[in-house]
Amino acid sequence: MVKIENKLIIVEGLPGFGKTTAAKIIKNILDDFEIENELFLEGNLDHPADYDKVTHFNIKEYKKLLSDYPEYKSFIKKITEKINEDFFIHYHKQKSKYQDDFSDEIYEIISKNDVYELPFKKNKRLIVNNWNKFSKTASSENKVYIFECCFIQNPVTVSLIRDNKNFKETFNYITELLDVVRNLNPILFYIDQEDLDFTFKKIVNERSQEWLVSFIDYYTKQGYGLDNNLTGLKGALEVFKYRYSIENKIFKKLKMNKNIINNTGYNKKQLKKNIVEKLENNINN
Repeated sequence: MVKIENKLIIVEGLPGFGKTTAAKIIKNILDDFEIENELFLEGNLDHPADYDKVTHFNIKEYKKLLSDYPEYKSFIKKITEKINEDFFIHYHKQKSKYQDDFSDEIYEIISKNDVYELPFKKNKRLIVNNWNKFSKTASSENKVYIFECCFIQNPVTVSLIRDNKNFKETFNYITELLDVVRNLNPILFYIDQEDLDFTFKKIVNERSQEWLVSFIDYYTKQGYGLDNNLTGLKGALEVFKYRYSIENKIFKKLKMNKNIINNTGYNKKQLKKNIVEKLENNINN
C-alpha cells in the first residue's frame, strides 16, 4: 500500500514562477500513486486555512455596522458567520449567492473590512487562528492537502509589501504558521527562477491589463514601495526583486522539510521530473 507521512504540501514562489503548474503536477503525482489529496490554488474561496474575499468585524464593529445600515440589518445577519466574538462575512461568495439582495453599496461597505486589509496584528491573529483550526481538522483525516502560495506569499505581502515591517516580524509570522501545522509534517516546495528580469517581463506580457495595474498599485503605492519612492512598472520590478531576496532569506532560515525547484526555462517535463525526485523520497510503497 502506498503511503505518505506528509499531510500538507506547500508550494511557494513569486508571480510567474510556475507555482500553479507545480501545484497541479504534485496533485497529478499523488493521484497516480492513488493517494487521496485536495488541491487549493490561490484565490480559492473555500480555502480551509486562508481567508480570501472574507471580511471580519469584532463585536463593537459589527454592532456599529448594523446600526449604521438598518436597511441592510436582516440581510447582513443572514450572511454573517459568528465564531466566538468574531464576525465573518464571505462577501464574494455571498454576492454570487444573493445577487438580487446584495447591492453594490453593501458590497463596498463590507469589503472595506477584508481580512487582508486589516491592521497587521489583527490580520496575523485571524490567519494563525484559522490555520490552527485547519491543522486540528486535517490531523484526523487520511488526506494530503496541497496549498499554493498562502504560507510565505500572503504574510510577506501583508507585512512587508503592504506595511514595510522588518524582516523579524515577517519571519515570525511565517514561523507561527509553521508551528501550528508541524503535526501535519509539511513539505515546502519553492519554485525558483534564475532570471528575474525575464520572468517579470513574461508576466507583464501574459497577464491582463487589469491584473497589471492592480499589481503595480499594490507594489508601489503602499508599504515598501511607497517608503522608497518607487513608481510605475520599474518601481514594481524593484519591489519584485526585493520580495524575492526576502523570500530566499526566509526559505534558508525555515527549519522544515523544504526543497527548491528550479523552473528556469518553463520546461514542464523537467519540472515534473524535479518534483518527482523530491517527492518520491516521502512516499512509501
